[in-house]
Amino acid sequence: MLAAAGLLSLASSRRTRVVAVVLAAAAGTASATAAVRAVATGLPGPSTGVLAAASAVVLVGVVARVVGGSADSTRIRPSAGWRRVLPVLLATAVTALGGTAAAAAVIDAPVRATTAPEAEPAPVEYSADAARWTWRGGGPVRDVRAAGVGVVVAGDDGITALDGTTGAARWTFRRVGAGLTDLLVSPDRQTVVTIHAGPAARAAVLTVLDATTGERRWELATDRKPVALLTDGVLAVDELLEVGYDDPPRSRTTARDIGSGAVLWTWEPPPGCDSTLLHPAVSATVVPVETSCQDGLVLHGLDGRTGSVTWTLRTRPFDPYSSDPLRTTPDGTRLVAAGAGDRVVVDTATGTPVGRIPYAAGFPRPFGDGRIAVAGGDPERVVATVDPASGALQPVQKGCPAEVTATVTDGGVLRLCRTASTFAVQTDGAAPVPVDLGRRDQFVALDLLRDAFVVPAPGAVVVGTAGPDGAVVGMG
Repeated sequence: MLAAAGLLSLASSRRTRVVAVVLAAAAGTASATAAVRAVATGLPGPSTGVLAAASAVVLVGVVARVVGGSADSTRIRPSAGWRRVLPVLLATAVTALGGTAAAAAVIDAPVRATTAPEAEPAPVEYSADAARWTWRGGGPVRDVRAAGVGVVVAGDDGITALDGTTGAARWTFRRVGAGLTDLLVSPDRQTVVTIHAGPAARAAVLTVLDATTGERRWELATDRKPVALLTDGVLAVDELLEVGYDDPPRSRTTARDIGSGAVLWTWEPPPGCDSTLLHPAVSATVVPVETSCQDGLVLHGLDGRTGSVTWTLRTRPFDPYSSDPLRTTPDGTRLVAAGAGDRVVVDTATGTPVGRIPYAAGFPRPFGDGRIAVAGGDPERVVATVDPASGALQPVQKGCPAEVTATVTDGGVLRLCRTASTFAVQTDGAAPVPVDLGRRDQFVALDLLRDAFVVPAPGAVVVGTAGPDGAVVGMG
């Protein structure tokens, strides 16, 4: 419509040019409505501002052209023609410059952010003998991840980075009006990725942030909630491809440099197969992609910098479907995938199976920090862990009677326990230490299977629960 309006404005007929004005006005109204709606939902991508600016430029240009009259050289002297064309050019140029500035303002309108200076992180803490600090943000707590010089805490529409040693807020990033749907932290804890989605996940924005300073590196707008995998060097995003009505769904994986956002490579599964990451995850250097084909499920390890296939592992021959999400450990060195008889623990660098988890043993918990933990029993607790060296499944001794969650490290087991009136943190078999975390609500969490957090982080072991008015406590 914008192109048609621009072309019709060049006609010699005044009536045709009036039609051009009507078309330009309609396009301008539609783009303005789209821009307002995008800002209200917190998800105006770069195309929103560009569309608004382009519509304004065409509208002003067309109106100026009509007002200026025909530039037909057979009826207008050259000097008079220039006097009529020059205002058109000036009005269009001024509108283009103003529209460009306005586009940037439209894109950033929902963003509320602060930043912090560079800092060196303290050593990672693994003891929880006493509470050192408590942080309350005045809103919900939905997830806690080790990042930068401490942790990042997820809320309704953004995140807050806390100093692990003091508990002070260092930086914040919010997208007002949009809902935070996923949070990723790179294995080296230097990069944070937020995913904000709109109603019914019809649009989304991925934002790549420096974990220490909170500086925005780049953003990516998509037309639906994406599935992403983060390494120390790239952000890989799966996107659905257009296929025929009777064809199986297909997706394409696109990897971008986490520093610049430049596209490094794209990868598509073989014909007749679909690929999916199934769940946002992290990996140290290799991007693991699960391919669903008619003859079964296959894992491919794609080189993070080139996209070339470095290893292939057939996990479920003759069974192309799995409801198990592909989960990876926070350090990105191990993943758990659905196998034919057992779940398979895979070395992400080589694709070598390093262990197996029988389905009867329990369910691998969504990974916090530490070793892969397997939950089972009644009441449910962590019953086993996977040895990172041998891959063997090792039993975990029972601790407090009402275990909410537990993180298994090389130094022992850190448990969050429920008491009669509050929560407590227990290290191995020691006496639990009471902590005040507010009301727990599973449905507030980003991941319904991860609604309690025991996170060894730089400067403190940070504990919390998902809840509408939650608190996080730093211990050491």
